[in-house]
Amino acid sequence: MRAAVAEQPFELPGGVELTRTCSVGFASYPFIPAEPRRVGWQEVVGIVDMALPAAKRGGRNGWVGIRATEAVPPEALVQALKPSTKEALDRGAIALATTLDPARVAHVL
Repeated sequence: MRAAVAEQPFELPGGVELTRTCSVGFASYPFIPAEPRRVGWQEVVGIVDMALPAAKRGGRNGWVGIRATEAVPPEALVQALKPSTKEALDRGAIALATTLDPARVAHVL
C-alpha cells in the first residue's frame, strides 16, 4: 500500500503533478493469536495509534507494526503496554516490524 501511494502521481488542476508518500502503522488482530479474546479490537486500535506516529516520526514513507511476543504472559500484556510502548519494547513484551531504522523508531515510541 505504501509503495502504491508513492508510485502514484497525483494530478492537480492545470496539469501539475505531485508525488506523495504515506506512513502506515499496524498491529495484528487478534493481537495474541493463542488467546484471541485476551486483547479486544479497541485495544488493538490503541496499539495501532502508537505505531502510526512512530512511523511518521521515525522517518516517514514507511511502516511500523507492533506485535506481541511470548516474553510476557498474555494476561499481563495489556498492562505491560500501559506505562509506555518504549518500556514494553525494552522489556521484550512487544516487537517491531518496520521498513524504517528500528533503532530510530524505538527511540520515538
